[in-house]
Amino acid sequence: MHILYQNRSDAQKVLTKSWIQINRKLLVGVKPVDPIQRKTLNKPTQPVTDRIQKALQERLCLLHRCESDFFLLGATGDVYNVRLSTTSLCSFPDRLIPCKHILFVFLGVLEVSVDDPCVWRKILRECQLRHLLNTPTSSQTLAGSRVRERFLHLFSTKSDLGPPLKPELEKCAKCRREMYAEDSALDCYVCEAVGHEKFMIYRKPSTGAPFCARCGSRWCEDYEKEYLNLASYMSEDGMD
Repeated sequence: MHILYQNRSDAQKVLTKSWIQINRKLLVGVKPVDPIQRKTLNKPTQPVTDRIQKALQERLCLLHRCESDFFLLGATGDVYNVRLSTTSLCSFPDRLIPCKHILFVFLGVLEVSVDDPCVWRKILRECQLRHLLNTPTSSQTLAGSRVRERFLHLFSTKSDLGPPLKPELEKCAKCRREMYAEDSALDCYVCEAVGHEKFMIYRKPSTGAPFCARCGSRWCEDYEKEYLNLASYMSEDGMD
């Protein structure tokens, strides 16, 4: 197991601790990463490499940036919301983190080098996040003026901009276990409880109707909400 600490001082404190013997065959301790392993850790895995290629090859554009929120226009006209944080979020229902939309924000919008480890790491350090949020956006990734004008009108009137962002992962409201980036997590729009998908929704045996297993209210499922689509305005900008 490899552990990344937020700062060097925390890592040094851990290195001073003694090894702990759990049983006759198991010892637990911490040691610095050797140079050979370091080279491996500083390279993205193959699945991430594949998503990087998709992010660079697919036709994605930036509609609008509002502080840490980036609104992207997909090839079919759907609008996706990426929020940069220590654990970045995307409204696209992809269980893989980072998804191609988050990668596009890094590589296309902010022009981060593909060799920068922050591109493929699931968790960013605070200093890395501050640096990214202070980075200007590239004008080369902007969508056409007409489609951006339409989006800004909808954004200013607070119209429905599509499915909500996946909630920050925490302890499951039902099983009380920690949730991780690769877990399928859902949040209730009534009680705002967050939990594993298999625990949060209860379906009545008689009708199959979904209800929140925490508060009992009727469940408003994410797939019932459609993405905002601006395909008709893309044609006016000659983006088809």
